[in-house]
Amino acid sequence: MVRDQISEEIWRELNRFHLFIRSENAVELWQNQPETFHRRTIEFCMLLSGLIHATVLHDEGWHFMQIGKLIERADKTTRVLDMLAYYQGIAPRTKLASALKSCSAFNAFQAEYRSGISLDNAMNFLLFSASFPRSVRFCIQQLDYHLHTVSGSPIGSYTNEAERITGSTLAQLNFSSSLNILQVGYHDYIDSLQKQFNEIGQQVFDTYILLPLEIRSNTNSETRRRQNDHQRQQQQ
Repeated sequence: MVRDQISEEIWRELNRFHLFIRSENAVELWQNQPETFHRRTIEFCMLLSGLIHATVLHDEGWHFMQIGKLIERADKTTRVLDMLAYYQGIAPRTKLASALKSCSAFNAFQAEYRSGISLDNAMNFLLFSASFPRSVRFCIQQLDYHLHTVSGSPIGSYTNEAERITGSTLAQLNFSSSLNILQVGYHDYIDSLQKQFNEIGQQVFDTYILLPLEIRSNTNSETRRRQNDHQRQQQQ
């Protein structure tokens, strides 16, 4: 359905990865070398992201691709953090390093926190970093930008519920700290973010997909009604 909306380079790589996933080699890697399988999947995702950025028109469709990516990325980062919250301040260093690597954040974290890895530092980095692309705050800030670009409304205002909830979530992240998280509790704080992400996704669907479908359906119904009325008048 979207073949004409993506570049030849994206189409070729999607097919290549599809064939790999269905191959015996992929099954063997999954069973015997899962780390290699995961690494290859990550590399494909990064390649695809680069191709989308470099070979597709940065028009409305591209902005919607970014919106979907950012909601998904923020959600997955919080799920990694939720696993860390289980340790309640005593997470082993190996678990913290593994969580950071799961978000491709280990080297970036080390560049910012030279004092070493701790649960608080890892939480702060993956939640509140303003410059790391996979932090929750960075994702929501970019999401806010793309939503406003699609609607044409100025940043700081809102014209639909998706923009309103995103703006509220971003303000929450901008003015939160590790102290706020400790007061609420790691799991409860992360759980509330995940609920907001789900609501943003639903509101994007309602605003840009469901509502236009309803309008089109009502328009078609009205057109059919008028055609039927016209036919009855002719028959009379």
